[in-house]
Order: sequence, then C-alpha cells, then structure tokens
Amino acid sequence: MATEPRKEEIVEAIEEKIANLKSYLCIEYKKQLVKENEFIVHSSCGVFERPAKEAVNVSEMPRNHHTNSAAEELVLEYVENFRRQLVRLYPHRAGLFITPENECGVVKFAPSFIRPVKLKFKELNEYKGCATFVANFLNYVPLSDPKAVPKRLISPATLLSWQKGNSFDFSTLLVSLLIGAGYDAYCVSGYAHKDIAQLDLTKKPCPLIVSHEKKTEASPDAIPNSYANLVIKRVETFESTYLAMLAKRNTEQKTDTSAAVAETAAADPRQIHCWVLVRLPARDITESFFIEPATGEVMPLNHPGYFSVENVWNNKNFWVNMQRNSPITYDMQNMDKWDAVFMEEKEDPSSTKKVLKLAPAWVVQPTVTSSEYNDKYPNCHKTMFYQNCVADMYSEHYLANGLVCKLTITSDPQYTCVTQIQEIFANRNDKLSKRLRYFDNGVEVSSHEFFEHGRLNGLAQLVSSTEEAGKRTMMMFFPDGESPRIDGLLSREVVGKTKITETFANREDRLILRRARLQPLKVGEERVHLIDTDAGETASQIGKITAKFARDAEKPADADPEKIVFYLLEKRIDVTYHKAKGKITASSRTYTKDGQSTGFTVDPFAPKPTTKQMLEDLEVFIKLEARCLDALRANQKEADEITLQREREESNIQLKLSIYDTDFRKYGQKKVPAEQDLVNAEVADKPGIEYLKPYLVLLSTEKKTLTPELAVLIERACMASYRARVEAQEQLIISRLEHAKQMLKHHAETWSKKYETAGMTPDPVDVDAHKKFTEATLFTMHVLERRRKKHEAEAPQGYQKFSQLIANELGIPTQ
Repeated sequence: MATEPRKEEIVEAIEEKIANLKSYLCIEYKKQLVKENEFIVHSSCGVFERPAKEAVNVSEMPRNHHTNSAAEELVLEYVENFRRQLVRLYPHRAGLFITPENECGVVKFAPSFIRPVKLKFKELNEYKGCATFVANFLNYVPLSDPKAVPKRLISPATLLSWQKGNSFDFSTLLVSLLIGAGYDAYCVSGYAHKDIAQLDLTKKPCPLIVSHEKKTEASPDAIPNSYANLVIKRVETFESTYLAMLAKRNTEQKTDTSAAVAETAAADPRQIHCWVLVRLPARDITESFFIEPATGEVMPLNHPGYFSVENVWNNKNFWVNMQRNSPITYDMQNMDKWDAVFMEEKEDPSSTKKVLKLAPAWVVQPTVTSSEYNDKYPNCHKTMFYQNCVADMYSEHYLANGLVCKLTITSDPQYTCVTQIQEIFANRNDKLSKRLRYFDNGVEVSSHEFFEHGRLNGLAQLVSSTEEAGKRTMMMFFPDGESPRIDGLLSREVVGKTKITETFANREDRLILRRARLQPLKVGEERVHLIDTDAGETASQIGKITAKFARDAEKPADADPEKIVFYLLEKRIDVTYHKAKGKITASSRTYTKDGQSTGFTVDPFAPKPTTKQMLEDLEVFIKLEARCLDALRANQKEADEITLQREREESNIQLKLSIYDTDFRKYGQKKVPAEQDLVNAEVADKPGIEYLKPYLVLLSTEKKTLTPELAVLIERACMASYRARVEAQEQLIISRLEHAKQMLKHHAETWSKKYETAGMTPDPVDVDAHKKFTEATLFTMHVLERRRKKHEAEAPQGYQKFSQLIANELGIPTQ
C-alpha cells in the first residue's frame, strides 16, 4: 500500500502551486497592463495613428502627478465608500468611472482631471471652435474593451502633448476648454452606438463634400432608433429541468441555440463611450445639447446614437444617473434623479461643521503654442474615411501647393473607383480656393476651379470639360461692384471651335448676351471675320453674331431692339424689337448692307420709316457689328492669356506668407527643429531678432555660435535679399507703366485706322468712350510715373536704414 504524503510535503506542494499561480497572474497582469497602455488602432476607426505611445517619465512629471496629498487621500477614501454603497444597492449597474489612474499610474478622482482653461485663440471662445479644435488636434483611439470603462485617464496637458487618446480623454480636455470659455459643461459616461464609440464614419456621408444634388435618405443600416432604454438591464436566464433534459438528448439543438445567442450578443451595438453635455443656462445658447468629442458635432439630447447615461461629472462634483425612463432630466439638484458624491451645502461662516471639499487641483494647466494651434492636426495631416469618401486634411503651408483639404469621392465602399476629387486651397497667390475634378473610368473629364477676389481680370470660376463638339471652357467673373472689370462681363463659354457665348450685366448699352457661331475657314476664302487674326491655316471665322439687349423704358418698343443677328458672310442684319405692352408679337426688320430693307410692324397704322431713317439705322447697326467683332476678338485674346497664365501659375505655385508669421517653415515638412538653429542662447533672447531666423537657419555651417565672420555673411545675405526686393518693386512699377503705354498706343492706332484713315465720322458714343479711356490711361501713367520717381528717391535711404538696423542686431561695427 502506498504511504500517505506527509503534512510537510502537502504544504510544500501547495506553496509551489501558489507560487506558480502568482507568477502566472503577474505575467498576465503585466500583459494586460501593456495592452491597456498601448493604443490599439482599429481599421473601422478611420484614422492614421502614430507608431507608438510616448513613454511616461515619472521623474519629469510634476510631483503631484505621481503622488497624492493628504487631502486627496481623504477624498479618495470618501469616494471609495460612496462607490461601495452604490454597488451594494445597485449590483446590476456597470462599473463606475469615478477613480481612474492617471498617466503615472496613480489613482485620482475623475473630476480632478478637469482643469478649466481659457486659451488665447479667439476661435476657442465659442463651443464650436473648442469642439473642432479637439476633434482635429487629436487622434482618436477606441477603447481596447468596448464593454468596460477604461482604467486610465490622461490629464489634458499630457493629452495635448501626446495628441492621441480615447473618448474619455477627449471629453476631459473639451470640458476643460468649455468651462474656461464660460459654458456649463459636463463629461457624460454611458452607452453609445458602436459606430460612434469606434469612430466608424463609413456609413455617414462626408459633411465636407460640396454638392448641389438632393440629399439622399439615410441608409437602413444606419444608427437604429429603436433603442429607447436608458438603463442597461441584466438579462435574467431561467433554467428548466425539462429543457435541460431535452438539451442533453439533443446536443445539436443545444449547439444551434448557443450559436444564435452568441450571434445576438455579437450584434449588440451598445458600447461604453464618453461624450460632453453643455447645459443651460450658459452664455448665449438656447437649449442644452451634446457634443461628440471625436468629431466635434453638436447632437440633440434625444440623439438615438446615445442609448443610456450612467455618470456625469465636471470639475466640482460627480453624479450618478438614477433615472430609468426617458427623457432624462439634467437637473443635477434633483436628488431623486441624480445621486451626487458631494452634497452641495451653502457655506455658513458661523457654523463649526466641517464639510469635505475637493482637494486643490493637481493637473498642470493645458497650454498650446501658436505654431501648434496653427498645425491643427497631428503631424500636420489627418485622414478620415466616410461613406464612399476619403478626406485628407492638411495644415496650412504644409504642402507646397497650398492644399488644406482633399476629398476623394468614390462609387464603391472599397474606395477604388474614383468619380470626383475636391481640393481646397489656402494662401495661394493666384487666389485659387477650390478645385473640383470629375472622372469617368479613371480618366479626368472635367475640372471646375473657384477663385477668391483679387485677380486683375476678375475671374471667379473656370470650368473645363470635354464634349463631342470639342473642349468646352467656361469662365465666370465676379459681378459689377465686386470685379475690376468695366465691360460688365459675367461669363464666357467657348465650345470647341463652334460657339462662343458671353453674358453681361449693368452695361450702359443694355447688352445682356452676345453669341458667335464659328465655322472653319475654307481654302481660298477671304480672311476677314477671323476670331483670331494671328491664327494659321486652322483658323475659324465668325459666321453669325447674336446680341440681345434689355428693355429701355425711355424708348418705344418698336424702336428698342431686343435681338440683333449679324450674318457676316451673307452681309445681312436681322433686328427684332421688344414687344409692346399688351402685344404678343414684336416688330422686326431685315437690313442688307447694300441699303435694302424689309420689315414687319405690329401696329398697321404706325407711320413707316423713311429711307433716310433706315439708312441711318443701318449705319448704326454696321458700327455695332464692328464693335461686337472687335470685342469678341479682344475677349478671345484675354481668354487665351488667362489660360496661359493658369498654366504658368500651376507650374510655379506661389504661396502667401504673412509678415507676422515668425515661425519659419519649409514646405512639405514640419518646422525646423530647435537643434538646427545656429543662434546661441544669448543672441536668441534678444528682442527683434526673429526676422533673421530664416537666414540663420539656411546658412550651411556647423558652428553653434555667432562669430564675426558668420555675422558678416548673414548681413550680406539680408542686404542681398532686401536689394532684390527693392529692385522687384521697381520692375513691377515699370512693367505696369509700359503696359499702360502699350494699351494707349494700341487704342490710338485702332481709333486712327477705324475712323481717321477710313474717313468715317465717329459715333458720339464712341467719341465719349475714346475720351474716357484716354483720360483714364493717362491718369494711370501719371500716377505710376510719380510712384517710380518716389521709389528711386527713397530706395537709397531705405537701404541705408536697413543696413544700420542689421548691423546693430548682429553687433557689426559700422564705419
């Protein structure tokens, strides 16, 4: 018979198993801890994350981050007592997010993480600006366990440094900004739809898309509206002996039932989430609302994506929701609906009763520099995935072409078949603000460019597309009062070599439309009515010009032309007059250039025009035809110049840099690191030295101190740049002066050729226009000549002053 083990052996075996179990639990705990401290990137999140989280150096953190004061320990003891009582009374409630660990692993009270702060940027004075800043500036990371509250919460200052966190981290920072801006804001912990908790925007249309199409109805797969329970109840499982017996006899049925239950549990869209509540009364808001911190969107209190509210807290207190039915009342003073950790009592100076209060704030005040704020996004770039759309957002001046937002719109959810690309630009010298490009089977078929005010020709939009008749180009200009144009041109459309259409507004001659029909020039045909007189064998000639005019109330309808059609090749002019009041037809007349005329008059009793009157009208129409022909040629030349100018601008893109931006930045990369700065600490602390930073950085030298030789090199570089700028200003004035002279000369030659050489009597309207143009051009030339002389007189003095300023800043002795 085997002997029974001794008591000592049993004890040793048990201790060995306990040691092994402790070792195993320690390893699993460390794995879980690493898992919780790492930021896991989910493909459904739709964000690009940094490679790894920055390590926490406890020695560099403030002392109150890795220790607790006596007051904080007392508060934590009180809070733990509150938590135990709540769990005993309501065991079905989910875990409270009341005492998380901070980034140093020290347990803190949740409201103590909120540090109200008011930053210096004016956009952060409003709740929309605060929400947009938080959503853009940080990268969102979903919770590693979507069914449990996180064990750690990052303080706002550290979060701004790391630029990534979960919904609880986002909400803490956003509430700190909102309270600092004067709003009554709270963090809200509860259950939300998984698309919101995971930041899955693939079922949501991109809000940045510019579209004139009608909005489509929401997808049935979107966030459901049937979840009305505000408190998550535990599902009770009832067991039956009879059912257990049947389950044993039919294992297959049991397996199917288990699979169905597992599938139902997996389809549960409810996940732990944290968002922000802004409550009345607060500044100028008219109603309370939610803010989703990951996107910055404002949501109503009854939004179907938020299923239940468990806890609410701000920087002063923590409340537990005791309401089981909707709608929830956010009256924190109602003790029947909200259970507060600290009872709010009015202070009585004469009372000797001690009241427990929150400990002094341990969180460092969040700060954001101007350069960090202007970056907007982590690493100056952020990508979001929406329904059939990929949104790439960039910081200003990050890309050399000025692109700040690119929307790639596709026809499939896999983002493979691109149908449209929308690009938004900023700080472009060519005033380009937006470009829309359309694709068909991967080939670009059209583009639509939008421009800001400020271009010399008043161009507002430029549309290019390919059609059966040829390339279609449409230029739209800013209307009168917003454009430097004096001809009232609103749009100009060219379809291949077949048609030109121009629209006008607010012209003295009441012209509203001018259309020209083009046709190819035949072999041996006279080159008279060419649209481009410098064109070669492929030139097109104008066969017909149609001009339409607005009604002139001072003239009778039978003498006020509405449409005039010039048949240049047939040498015929058709005139249709406006309809008189109460008439359904209009008078018309046809003229031939040999003096013949036929017409129709609505009023049979009206006197017929005399031969002399018809000849005078014919002469007026012939002059109008010549003006239309000249205007079409001039506008065609201008359109060609605009097209060539756009090609030059796109080949050499220039961005505007503000003189107030002292933070030097190279295009296409982040700011120049501080270790590359060649200025030592003594020189860098001098006031007014910031504008020399580009020259100090760009010098290729390994020296770290400002030597006399280096100072001389910097002084020469600065003076060379200043001299080049002065010369560029002078050349600009001279080029504009020469351009005005050429315009005046060309106008004088045209006038002489048209009237003086031909011996024709100019029309009074033409004489007045000629006089106005000549006076305006001479005045422009006079102003430019005065500016040139003033520039020549002041340039040497400015050069001397700037040289003295540079010498004083760099410590170079002057002669």
